[in-house]
Amino acid sequence: MQVQPHAVEDDNPGVLERLLLYRSLQLLTTGFNEVMSTSIFFQFSLAFFIQTAANFGAIRFYGEVSLQSWLAYPVLAIVGSVNLFEIEAHLGSVYENAVVNLSSWRRSDIFATRRMTRSLKSCKDMKLWQGGFSFSDKMTCVTFHYSEFHFTINLLLG
Repeated sequence: MQVQPHAVEDDNPGVLERLLLYRSLQLLTTGFNEVMSTSIFFQFSLAFFIQTAANFGAIRFYGEVSLQSWLAYPVLAIVGSVNLFEIEAHLGSVYENAVVNLSSWRRSDIFATRRMTRSLKSCKDMKLWQGGFSFSDKMTCVTFHYSEFHFTINLLLG
């Protein structure tokens, strides 16, 4: 099924195509959220516990294991942190780009007609959900790694 654009009274023919593309991306993110939101939550939860255990093991068992075994812990911790940071940054970029595009479209004169203004008001920010209670944005990776190191320190002190 292909969406046919309506006739627009403005001089910029690419406006409607951009709006239709945004609507298509909204449908794609909605489908992604329906299928993958709980899976992403459980994957990040598992990664959080593995990362905390790797950090705890690297610090706590420093003098009790051989050098070869001890060197594996920091490598796992660094590689895991970098990978999680990259994945979370990409998931958060969807929301950040949607906010930037919608705010710039609302400020521009391109959407000056009444029909286009109504269409633009009906566009919501695209969010990739983690479970049913939080979504990814630019602060998700910072919060995730802060919590990870916070739990590691609590394990070491406790």
